[in-house]
Amino acid sequence: MVATAKPYAVKNRLLAALPHEEYKRLQPQLELVQLSKRRTLYESGDRIRHAYFLNSGMGSLLALTQGGATVEIAMVGNEGMLGLPVILRAHSTPYRIMIQMPGDAMRIKAEVIRAEFKRGGVSRNAARLDTIRFWTKVRRNRPMFSSTAEMFRFLSKSAHPRPVYSETLL
Repeated sequence: MVATAKPYAVKNRLLAALPHEEYKRLQPQLELVQLSKRRTLYESGDRIRHAYFLNSGMGSLLALTQGGATVEIAMVGNEGMLGLPVILRAHSTPYRIMIQMPGDAMRIKAEVIRAEFKRGGVSRNAARLDTIRFWTKVRRNRPMFSSTAEMFRFLSKSAHPRPVYSETLL
């Protein structure tokens, strides 16, 4: 189910943090979509066509180990955005993104969110905070890797020319 966003109380905390003018600029580009349990939004290496601001439900970022096992590296709810690599100038995702708890989200085309991020302002700062929160979650899951270096090598190999936890985000 896809519908154009209508004015209502914004449930996603990143979208809710935007100044009214910025949200107004994005609103016509947002589509309300239903996300069913176990729906795979992206496989590792897929081109990111949309970012998803979850209103409800939960999404997982899943990594494949060298042994073929699937490992959850982070979960995202209404505090963040699925498709984060798109604002980091990546066009593909280094991990699988799957819905673990059904819900709905505001979906936006990757090129729109990329342009908004380039524009700067609070949207950029909110996305930076989401990036920092994401890497904090990933670092908490470090035990699934034999070392921190292995974890960051895996996560940064295809999506980022340099680690995103650098001082430029802080």
